[in-house]
Amino acid sequence: MGLWSDLKDGIRTIVLVEDRIEKLSIEQKTMAAQIIDHDRRLVRIETMIELSRGSAPRITPPER
Repeated sequence: MGLWSDLKDGIRTIVLVEDRIEKLSIEQKTMAAQIIDHDRRLVRIETMIELSRGSAPRITPPER
């Protein structure tokens, strides 16, 4: 019974790890979308500040 019990526990652990990885993947995608949103908002704020100062906005190529 020892081998069967160890095998069953191992499979259960793998299933639990896969579930946690899937949840982390979903959270990571959500956080990435939020970061992109924050970045866009920051660019708009920087542009408004630069325009209010009377200077031309800096145009930088997007990072990849």
